[in-house]
Amino acid sequence: MNHEETTHKMGFFERIRKKDGHEHEEHEGHSHGHREEEHEEYDEHVWTSPANAIIIAEAICEAICEADSENSMLYRSNSERFTEKLRALDKALAELMERRVRDFIVIGDRFPLMYFTKRYSLEYFAAFPGCSAQAEANPVTVANLCDKVRDEAIPVIFKVDLSSGLIAESISEQTGASVDTLYSCHVISADDFSAGETYLSLMYRNLQALEKALLQ
Repeated sequence: MNHEETTHKMGFFERIRKKDGHEHEEHEGHSHGHREEEHEEYDEHVWTSPANAIIIAEAICEAICEADSENSMLYRSNSERFTEKLRALDKALAELMERRVRDFIVIGDRFPLMYFTKRYSLEYFAAFPGCSAQAEANPVTVANLCDKVRDEAIPVIFKVDLSSGLIAESISEQTGASVDTLYSCHVISADDFSAGETYLSLMYRNLQALEKALLQ
């Protein structure tokens, strides 16, 4: 990678960092989950925030336009249409959060959606801290999640896409809550790929799942 490419890449991630920093400052004091030990979390899934997805799409468009300037008008037109759809998605999610009856979700799984929850000031209680590499969840943590679901009459708990869902199913069996899926849009199943699923369609699945979890 040459100096120009390195500078461009660093500039892109600086935009993400500043955007995330602004959101964090805006909602200072908001907790993003309860864990047995407090420590800094990392999550590479920056695109789970539609606001970040817009930054990514625009950066990709600029790179393609530089590589093929003759067709830049077409690329920019396509990019504008796509970012309009991302803004509509962001608006729909924000409107859902305004109507929610609770401000947290329970995930019986790893949690690769930190940037999503930050975007919408949504608290989360998860079986693993972030995208932990742990093989098994702490039994105390799972018991605490079960208590949380029962005490707060939580109707839906989540697993993440392409997960076995075993922890979420166990919590469901103990509490009676149903299990649904949240998509990180990191990978995609062969069936979804064949069906033409996209970032937008998977994020709207998240919207529908969250409606059941936050409005009941």
